[in-house]
Amino acid sequence: MTTHIRTPQRTDRPHVVDDWFMVLRPRPGARTRLFCFPHAGGDVSAFAPLAGALPRDTEVWALRLPGRGARLHEPLPTDFDTLVAQVTAALLPHTAGVDFGIYGQSFGGLLAYEVARALPAGHLPRFLVPASVKAPQVWAEQLPERLDAAGLLAATGFDTVLGQDPELAAMTLEVIGADLELCRTYRHRPGPLPAVAVLAVAGTGDPLVDAEDLAAWAEVAGGTPAVALVEGGHVLASPATAGPVEPLRALAAAAPAPAPAAPATSPDLSDTLFWQGPDVAARVDALRSASPVCRTVVPGDGPVWSVLSYELAMQVLGDGATFSSTGGSLLGSSPGGAAPAGAGRMMAMCDGPAHRTFRHPVAPFFNTRSTAGYAPRLAQLTEDAVRRGLDGGEVNFVDLISPVPVAVMCDLLDIPVADRGRVVALSDAAFLGTTAHERQAGHQELIRYLFGHAVRHRARPGGGLAGTLATHTVDGARLPLEEVVLNLDNILVGGVQTVRHTAAMGMLALLRHPDQFAALWDGTVEMDDAVDELLRWTSSGLHVLRTAACDTELGGIRVRTGEKVVVWTWAANHDPERFDRPEELLLDRSPNRHLGLGFGPHYCVGAALAKAELSAIFTTLRARARAIEPAGTPRHNTSIINFGLDDLPVRLVAR
Repeated sequence: MTTHIRTPQRTDRPHVVDDWFMVLRPRPGARTRLFCFPHAGGDVSAFAPLAGALPRDTEVWALRLPGRGARLHEPLPTDFDTLVAQVTAALLPHTAGVDFGIYGQSFGGLLAYEVARALPAGHLPRFLVPASVKAPQVWAEQLPERLDAAGLLAATGFDTVLGQDPELAAMTLEVIGADLELCRTYRHRPGPLPAVAVLAVAGTGDPLVDAEDLAAWAEVAGGTPAVALVEGGHVLASPATAGPVEPLRALAAAAPAPAPAAPATSPDLSDTLFWQGPDVAARVDALRSASPVCRTVVPGDGPVWSVLSYELAMQVLGDGATFSSTGGSLLGSSPGGAAPAGAGRMMAMCDGPAHRTFRHPVAPFFNTRSTAGYAPRLAQLTEDAVRRGLDGGEVNFVDLISPVPVAVMCDLLDIPVADRGRVVALSDAAFLGTTAHERQAGHQELIRYLFGHAVRHRARPGGGLAGTLATHTVDGARLPLEEVVLNLDNILVGGVQTVRHTAAMGMLALLRHPDQFAALWDGTVEMDDAVDELLRWTSSGLHVLRTAACDTELGGIRVRTGEKVVVWTWAANHDPERFDRPEELLLDRSPNRHLGLGFGPHYCVGAALAKAELSAIFTTLRARARAIEPAGTPRHNTSIINFGLDDLPVRLVAR
């Protein structure tokens, strides 16, 4: 299980950040982070002296690899590319807006190089220090096949020390051997290293790497890298030796002085990278502890008040008179400050009687009785989806279950089968586009389609949802067609995206919590309870936007008329003041009054149907698949509206 620390410990004692990193000597005022990757067979202890020797403006974060140290119970890595992807994903949440460098020695230097190449723009290290390692383009051809664990251990000089403890020596040799086999899976792919300063380092007494080897780094470093020979052997930083302190001190000192930040401003919570990684709960807890309402500057939306606690989220969502929806319900819905297109004309963007006008005619299609009547259709849809998964070998779970909510919503809206692929593509663009412009364009195209759909249903009224809304009257007059279309759009997109991303993120959560997976699969927990916990845990509807309709106070903060207030659903659903052990997935959690489907007047109109769909998906999976195995690296989408996954490779194993 992932280990979380609620707030940084203001002490010199080491603390675990998450599964992958440990801060060896916390320095809250540090302006530079130095991420240190160990040599073959090494663990975080190698960098303890280095952490103490560097100045206070540099904080050392040591990489905790599986199969050693505190992660001894985990399998050793067996594929280099997979390890690069895992370390990159683990590193990303710790790099936004941070000045940092990466130091890796021997095998760790090669890993550091590939991770630096994999990091996206905005998350690049300022410097990279490969130590005691040949350049990657010659790594494979010059790694001696005859070099075994014992030979490498002898080259480090540690063999005589470990010889005094046969048990420790045997364990170390096993890990070194596994790391060497891992290294032999490495294949260099030519391509530029981003604009990162490179300092290649080796020890003067290194029997494996010399000055000529360091010079070869010029080929991959985008120019002539700096080269340094320092006193020492093959392993420079070790439990007994600090390593290349002076070169690292000089690189860290070259960091520009950080610009002063506004004390009440949080990180950019609209960057989905913030919400990824195993330590997200610790980071949210730290922000919430500092202030449950904090100022966030969001690109395209400007400054907003971010709400991070459950109690204050309930206050905002439950009080439509003070916190209005008419200014938009989602970030990015009013680029440039313009009023959103649907303001006052669709369920999600109006309050009071106007909201009830749109909600009342559609609510019967989503009530408990209607949902129960849809059970046979759900069983058929999920059966078809799971059968495809069992027949398909490795499949993307997101694509596998997407047809279920798509078919449900298209059935409800009477959308022809021939049009459903187009409608889904436009729905994805409308909610998953990476920019406000892309989302706006997707919505416009979808609305054009739905306009024709509404016209046809107004001309030939039927008993379905689309026909009911198209012919609904208020004070003797039919709803304007524009309002019919906007609300069809609202229902369709929300219904498709919520279920798809909750199901996929829920499956990822189960795969990462095998004890809970087993409890669900053997019937120890009730499916209804499990669905609620997955809705809480995933919180795929990541945020809700409101606008202050009057001056008010929120958590001790003065909020003025017209200011934007964002409830971050994930943060509220993981508030320890409301939920016991919120960072744990507990499928039998009770009570579980989460906000995954909203609260107050805007509580999701389709909540019962969404839960029924999720229940049907996992019930059919449980009945037809005895196991579900991860088959690759999950990939998150970039949407803060429906935060989820683009890819979740799995294999379904039939019963």
